Amino acid sequence: MTVQLTNPERRIAEPYASVLDYVSRLALAVDGGDWFYLAGKAAELENNARDLREAAHDGHQATTPPRQAAVRAWVAERSWRAGFRAGELLHPVEGLAERHAAIARDVATALGDVAGGEEHQNGGTQ
Repeated sequence: MTVQLTNPERRIAEPYASVLDYVSRLALAVDGGDWFYLAGKAAELENNARDLREAAHDGHQATTPPRQAAVRAWVAERSWRAGFRAGELLHPVEGLAERHAAIARDVATALGDVAGGEEHQNGGTQ
């Protein structure tokens, strides 16, 4: 699912996803106690937040307002694909849990088939 964004929507979505990326990086830095990395990423977060502020202001004044659902969906997908923890938590991809459950069922079925085949070959004993 790729969401098609208008230019004003993209101007908001891209820096917002970057902000979520840097928030995720800050969390990793704190988890690891890496204060030098934390300081550097905090500075980059500040720059991305400034870009987001300007884009959001322009979006607010736009004749046709940016579509909330489109921006949210794009950010959710981007966060999921890139592994931005903050973005994944704040904007989960719609239907992702169901997709993961289906994959898990397929894997379990495949493993069951393999285990069943081995059991059959060994005469039912393990």
